[in-house]
Amino acid sequence: MTLSSMPSSQRGGVLITFLRQVIRGAFVLFVIAFLTLFGLNMAALVRAHKPFHFFPALWDTAVQLWNYFFKHPPTYLWQKAQVPAFDIVKDLFINSAGLLLAALTIAALLGILFGTIAALRYRKGGSLSLIHISEPTRPY
Repeated sequence: MTLSSMPSSQRGGVLITFLRQVIRGAFVLFVIAFLTLFGLNMAALVRAHKPFHFFPALWDTAVQLWNYFFKHPPTYLWQKAQVPAFDIVKDLFINSAGLLLAALTIAALLGILFGTIAALRYRKGGSLSLIHISEPTRPY
């Protein structure tokens, strides 16, 4: 069943559920970014041998997060040169995607290996199905 073939009453429910998930995901990302910046601020204060005050540190973190999301400079100082932000993100994303692909490949190979070993130990003979794919339950 597709979204267009659903009755309008069900479509609204699907849309609301989707929007709730998007808002929840954005909130979780915001909290992760805030806590990360807060930890980095605390570490910077410790390295500089400055006293840590909780509420000013929270405020500084909120200002940094606001600037990060809404006041990006067009270029960044990167390896002693002014470089457009998109070029930095593009280069770092390509490197990260390569590392992610390598990690997922290793995890898949190890998962298949250890899963096969576990299945063979458990079965001790008989037929063995190595790959099981489950289909998620559908709300409609």
